[in-house]
Amino acid sequence: MKEVTHENAQSILLEFLDRENISMPWLVDTLIKVADFTNGHRNPPNFCNWLYNISHQIHINNMNVSDFNYKKFPFKLNLGCGADKREGYLNIDLQPFFEPDLVADIRELKTLPSNTYEEILANDCLEHLPRNDTERTLIEWNRVLKQNGLLRLRVPSATCLFEQLTWESKQSVEDQKLLIQVLYGTQNYEGDWHYTSFTKPLLNYYLNTSGFNVLTMDIKDHSLFVVEAIKR
Repeated sequence: MKEVTHENAQSILLEFLDRENISMPWLVDTLIKVADFTNGHRNPPNFCNWLYNISHQIHINNMNVSDFNYKKFPFKLNLGCGADKREGYLNIDLQPFFEPDLVADIRELKTLPSNTYEEILANDCLEHLPRNDTERTLIEWNRVLKQNGLLRLRVPSATCLFEQLTWESKQSVEDQKLLIQVLYGTQNYEGDWHYTSFTKPLLNYYLNTSGFNVLTMDIKDHSLFVVEAIKR
């Protein structure tokens, strides 16, 4: 087993990515061994996660349309699917442990062609992206949709959640914890936190400036926006 240093870390990662038909258990096992052999690192799982995340990011950043046969999959996208993988959709997530159809950064769908998809489902994912990436992400989603393609979006409502925090009926510790969780994310793994939240004026602005016409914008459970918009 080769020792990992700052000088050779990237070359080792690229060797992993160059292997064909590499299995996820093999990759995880190998990374743990690499971490265990690294000087000064006696906490292999943490170091392994760091190395594992970098390897996937290098892979994702170097992918393009020719690297993925999109024609094998439905022409509907389930973005940031997490564990909610759906039949009839191409399920996409950044986290490989969810075993999506495609591991990709939903801000940059470089492996997917323009003007192709009938629908995008994006439940509970836009808030996981940095606030300054909101507009460019929606523009990218608009790119891959067909003309009049449908965007179905669910995101937290900051206004409704702050209102609930003041309700007399929501003053128990458990209720307050749950509302804070909806605001800031479950935070169970890397990336499982919220960078932003939304209001009605902001959502309308982001969608309109990104090339969408809003069809409906409803509130669910006095905490979430449920939106349908079409590409114009």
